[in-house]
Amino acid sequence: MSSVRSAHAAYRQKCEKEKEKIGKRRKEKEKEEAEIARRQKKMDDLKAKNASLLEKETALNEREKELREKLEGDDQPLTDGNSKLKSSVKSCDRADISAVEVIIETT
Repeated sequence: MSSVRSAHAAYRQKCEKEKEKIGKRRKEKEKEEAEIARRQKKMDDLKAKNASLLEKETALNEREKELREKLEGDDQPLTDGNSKLKSSVKSCDRADISAVEVIIETT
């Protein structure tokens, strides 16, 4: 009977060790899954941030283009005024000089 008890105790001990191993493996697997989920969330956050930055970059590029076009358009009256002023000064035409001054001052 003592050998049966001894065998049963050894069997129970073996079963307990197996349960511990299974529990350890389960915890490790849960830890790995949590890490994978954390990394996936981080990657999704980075993708969203990247998309947001790309949208901002596109908007800024469009705004820059608009401002450049506006600047080029705003510069034209000054260029025209300067060329008219040069020709008026060469010809000593005071009426044209006064008109050009008005054009340049209003821009």
